[in-house]
Amino acid sequence: MISTCTLLLLNPTSPLLWNVRKELILSGTLNPLKDLHLGKLALTKFPKSPETWIHRRWVLQQLIQESSLPSLATKGNLGAVPVERIHRLVQEEMNVCSEAAGRYPSNYNAWSHRIWVLQHLAKLTVKFSLMTSSTKYWVSMHVSDHSGFHYPPVLLQFLDTQNSDWTRNIQVENQSVNEQNPSLRRTKRVAGTEAACAEEHKRDLPHHLDEEMELCSELIDNYPGHETLCVIEGGVFYLQQHLSNKLPLMSTAVSSVDSSDESLSNSHHSPATSHVHKLWMLMV
Repeated sequence: MISTCTLLLLNPTSPLLWNVRKELILSGTLNPLKDLHLGKLALTKFPKSPETWIHRRWVLQQLIQESSLPSLATKGNLGAVPVERIHRLVQEEMNVCSEAAGRYPSNYNAWSHRIWVLQHLAKLTVKFSLMTSSTKYWVSMHVSDHSGFHYPPVLLQFLDTQNSDWTRNIQVENQSVNEQNPSLRRTKRVAGTEAACAEEHKRDLPHHLDEEMELCSELIDNYPGHETLCVIEGGVFYLQQHLSNKLPLMSTAVSSVDSSDESLSNSHHSPATSHVHKLWMLMV
């Protein structure tokens, strides 16, 4: 196990070595949290390594499985509540992605991983999704780096979609429990908390859009001629119009990030995503 760790730090592009680590995790010999730390170290020297990002997603999938969550309390300092563990995982992944994107220009693999985390981890709770929007500083410092330009529109659309999903799920769940399982009816306090979170999220989304639009306008004034900023502003404008019921929401903007062995470096070239960005550009 020590030898694979050393070899991966020297060359993390070997799928064979990562597969050995997978087997150790599945057998219970290796703590998955330690593999996340190993991947973080490897990304400091090889921030674009597709194999490292792919393995990282595999490890995260193991951690979020229902059978794995109860054992995490004794394997690290992620806390005792599953939601809190997910929160810390999301925050850690956001930090890893930001550091990798800062070390290597046009690091599409890092941004694709960030979107994957958004889709698979951040969606598990209302409150923590909003914490993933802290990319304003990065955008301000990398106005010429197109690798991150698609993330803010994707994030904001995700928040809008999740808001509808959360509200609908709470209503359906409450109705189902009340009609079919009266004895298992949740307390008013729990139901009220979930409803309040969904309502708070719905109320905050327009504010986030306004802040993003102000940032885009400021950066465009300071750095004229950058297509990246114009595309971001177009995406934000589109979502503002959608919230005003002037335009339908285009679900193709959020493309699922595959966790297969294929490199993620070309994920930003998907026809659907490119088409949406062209439409946004036409509206700017």
